[in-house]
Amino acid sequence: MAENTSDLFSVESVLAGLKRFQRSTVEYVFKRLYLDSDPALRFLIADEVGLGKTLVAKGVIAKAIKHLRETLGEKHRIDIVYICSNGSIARQNIRKLNVAGGDGFQLNSRITLLPIQLSSLNNATNKINFVSFTPGTSFDQKSNIGMMDERVLLYKMLQKPWDLKGVSALNLLQGNVRNAEYFREKAWQDLKINADISKRFSQMICSKENAKLRDDFEILCSQFQRSRKTVRPYDQRAVRNRIVGNLRAILAEACIESLEPDIIILDEFQRFKNLLREDDECSELARRLFNYVDTKSNTCARVMLLSATPYKMYTLSDESNAEDHYADFMQTYRFLERDKNRQKEFEELLIEFRNILFSPKQAVSAQAKEVKNRIETLLRKVMVRTERLAATNDRNGMLKEVSSSSQIINTHQIRSYVALDKIAAELKMPNIVEYWKSSPYLLNFMDDYKFKQSFNEAVKEQKFCKKAINEINDCLSSVLLSENDLHSYNVIDPCNARLSGILKDVLDTGAWKTLWIPPSLPYYQPEEPFLSVWNSNFTKRLVFSTWKVVPKVIAIMLSYEVERRMNAKDARNTADARKKRRPLLRFAISEGRETGMPILSIIYPCSTFAYCCDPLQYYSVFSL
Repeated sequence: MAENTSDLFSVESVLAGLKRFQRSTVEYVFKRLYLDSDPALRFLIADEVGLGKTLVAKGVIAKAIKHLRETLGEKHRIDIVYICSNGSIARQNIRKLNVAGGDGFQLNSRITLLPIQLSSLNNATNKINFVSFTPGTSFDQKSNIGMMDERVLLYKMLQKPWDLKGVSALNLLQGNVRNAEYFREKAWQDLKINADISKRFSQMICSKENAKLRDDFEILCSQFQRSRKTVRPYDQRAVRNRIVGNLRAILAEACIESLEPDIIILDEFQRFKNLLREDDECSELARRLFNYVDTKSNTCARVMLLSATPYKMYTLSDESNAEDHYADFMQTYRFLERDKNRQKEFEELLIEFRNILFSPKQAVSAQAKEVKNRIETLLRKVMVRTERLAATNDRNGMLKEVSSSSQIINTHQIRSYVALDKIAAELKMPNIVEYWKSSPYLLNFMDDYKFKQSFNEAVKEQKFCKKAINEINDCLSSVLLSENDLHSYNVIDPCNARLSGILKDVLDTGAWKTLWIPPSLPYYQPEEPFLSVWNSNFTKRLVFSTWKVVPKVIAIMLSYEVERRMNAKDARNTADARKKRRPLLRFAISEGRETGMPILSIIYPCSTFAYCCDPLQYYSVFSL
């Protein structure tokens, strides 16, 4: 709308694209954030993986914009801030959240670059601003000098308030950029800087509390007056880094105060949970953002947290205190529920419920149910979770259970366990059965594990006795990969029931012959090898493991087996042999353009088809 939200977007059209359970979540979250007599300022959407938390957030944003326009007026500027751990996640999700459409969403990895990303917050179309940045480069400013564009911006914004003259400031802010002329050209270019942020930064930088910072800057400039060199003494670099870091921190603070956020979205926030801690120095700027209050309208920013795993679900007694699931849960709850009385009540209820559960007679009592209900009531004030089983009426979780009959333990696997157990006994290491269940050939694939480090040290220092060496050698072929087998592309026994199951499920379908999974609803009749894979109902596999060694093992063992199947029987798996091998897919350049592309354009997954056509319309045409 030029002056009406309905001209921008239709709330109903946004909600129409949601499933029933998603729409129910939107209504409940919006009610808790804006309509209840004791609204929540912070709310967690913890729906299970794949249930559309981003779409739910989009629905809440649409309703919130309409509500804010109706209550605060059409001239009220609405700032929506999206924070996620990295730029790739932002690129996937921010377009989904932009309910108003157009180019209103500013993808910005660093908050200190906001002055040049947003030329004028107040002049934005319909006064709705979408801003995105990552916490790692936005909230911890004092630790380093940042990137070149930040220092160029600092130079431009310091010129007038600090009356910068000469080239000493340029030399100082050049940092580690080797080409001094290139840095100067960048610094002398015209930049369209947001006037509001520039004014606020100037006021802050010229205040009495920053007088010493200016003095230190001028003293350091005198040391940089004639030299453009980037390699400087450690003490000089340390002072420079501190000063530039403090300048970046002040700029970040000015940007935060200029944002005036109405809605803040923390996506997959478990990846940067330090921002939730009040005792963390890096979270100081973040707290200012989360606690923002608009004094003009007397409204507070609303914070939405999105995560399927918002806190560690379970830890064992021997794990470190840093991984304490209870402490992690309570920290998350205290961030969401700022009322100290409710925090105390909630903690007391958890203790009471725990004591009841330890008493078998009381565990199913009316008192237990009452305490449980009171705990759930407090949690529902600040969080909601939909699980896959609850998303459908038949509670099938939109999943199909497929049992695997290929996970069978054989003699080779038992021998590998015996060998590992003997090695662990000699090293006085704890039981290794969990390692053995998760991965084969541990001594090949383990890198930073204490078990392998102790083994290498014992071998190097010849700590094994002769009897132990003989016993281990008898089983060593079950523990280590054979170099000759690898070079000859011989079949390698997976030596692990779970890995064997994955190999058979993934490779025996012929999926290794295809570059991508065939579509479930194809636009045209697939042919081999896609047809066999399509007929086998092949789908993606999601593997969970506590051990770091597992992803490495799966990637290497599957890749090796695919290579083995692809190559001729007499092929060799050596560096020289691989260099001589002709690749299966080559893109040649002729007269400045790629050749041989027409065939690829036919088989490559096409997003335009998906956008313009509905495969359901053509599905009945094929008798697949």
